[in-house]
This record gives sequence, C-alpha cells and structure tokens, in this order.
Amino acid sequence: SVAVEVLEYESKKNRFYTSSRQPRTPRPRNVKYRVGQVVQHMDDGWLGVIVGWDETPKGPSDWASVNIPANSDYLWREPHYLVALDQKNWKSLGERRMYVAQEVLTLMERTKVDTPEVNGYFKFYDGRQYLMKQWLKELYPDDGS
Repeated sequence: SVAVEVLEYESKKNRFYTSSRQPRTPRPRNVKYRVGQVVQHMDDGWLGVIVGWDETPKGPSDWASVNIPANSDYLWREPHYLVALDQKNWKSLGERRMYVAQEVLTLMERTKVDTPEVNGYFKFYDGRQYLMKQWLKELYPDDGS
C-alpha cells in the first residue's frame, strides 16, 4: 500500500514523525490516544485520525525550534501523534498530516474524517474509530482494533 511505502521510505531516511518500524509495545501509560481514534486540535479546530504516535517527540531540529518553545521543555516528555487531516483542512493548513503534542488534542467520538489517507492505514470505520490494517497493528499491537 502507499502508506506502507511512505513509512518505509521515511524510516530509511530518518526516524522522525512516528516513522520508526520498531513496534510500540508495551504501550506507555502516558500515551492517552490510540491509532485509529479521531481527534480535534483544541486551538485550531481541525479534525483528523491518528495514524501513529511517539512516546516523546521525534522531529528534526528545525521542527523542534518552531514547535517546542524554549520555555516549554515539558513538551519533550509528552507523547506526540501523527494525524491524517480531514480534507477540508488541507488547503488552510497546507498539510495533509500534522505531528502534534498530546496536550492540544481532544477525542472526538462517533466522528468520521474525510480523507483518502485512511485507505492506506485502516480497513474501515466501525462507528467509533478506524480499524487498523495488519501492518499497522504490528507496529501498535496494544492499541486494539
């Protein structure tokens, strides 16, 4: 699938933004959300589905300098999520995916997102969350679905 190919390419190039092929198990207690859940950004309002997470942020220095302010060192200890955005947000944000801290997200129950990106990561939406394809389950075995 395209999602697997992108992940493999990113994994070879670097270890940023959830691209590590190392399974995330056991699941850390401080990781609040699961792959397949729909979330909303509390400040900006955009919706998306979680396609991966890191227990602590894994971004290049240019990303960190913009996204982790000098007075916010605690963010280096907070889980970060890769979120595939709903299509209606692509143009305004200029992105299809965002990598964000746990503290700015809130869970959206019974909410489906409109993005073709789900096809590479998930089998279907069950009315509560998106159910992971097998390759993604192998990376996040403790996230259920």
